[in-house]
Amino acid sequence: MGGASDGGTLVACQAAPIPAKSSWHASASHSSVGVGEYDNKPEYLMDQSMKRWSTGKGQAGDEWLQVDLGVSAAVRELTFTLNADDAEDYPRIYQVKISDKALDFNGPIRASGSGALAQTLTVTLAEPVKGRYVLVLQKGKAADYWWSVSELTATCF
Repeated sequence: MGGASDGGTLVACQAAPIPAKSSWHASASHSSVGVGEYDNKPEYLMDQSMKRWSTGKGQAGDEWLQVDLGVSAAVRELTFTLNADDAEDYPRIYQVKISDKALDFNGPIRASGSGALAQTLTVTLAEPVKGRYVLVLQKGKAADYWWSVSELTATCF
C-alpha cells in the first residue's frame, strides 16, 4: 500500500503489529482525577477492569484522548467500551487521527462519527494506518455528560 504524506502511513497489518497494552501510554486534555470520589486517569482505559477514564466535565467539544502505542503500528479498528453505569458518557461527535507525531491535531481525519447511548463504539478504518499515536477528538456538546472510556482496544486485520 502507498504512504500518506500528511499523517499515518497506510501499511499491511503484519508489517507493523500492535504492541501489548502494557507498553501503551495514554494522555488526555481533561481527566476527572480528584473530582469528588472520582480518580479516572487516562491509563485506566487500558487495564480491562471496572475502572475508567473520564473527562470530569461536560462535553464541550474541546476534549481529546491520545494513546501512544510505544512504536509505530498498523491500526485498522478501535473499540471503545463503556461500563453499563456510564451509558450516557459516549462521545457525541468524534474524529480519529493516527500519526507518528504526538498531538497531531492537523493530521488527516481517518474516521469520524458519533457514539450512541449505552453502546460500545467500534471504529473501523477504510484501510490499516500506521502510526505511533492514536488521537481521538471529541467535538460534540453534552453539558450534563462526561466523556468516558472503560477500555480501548486497537486491532488490525
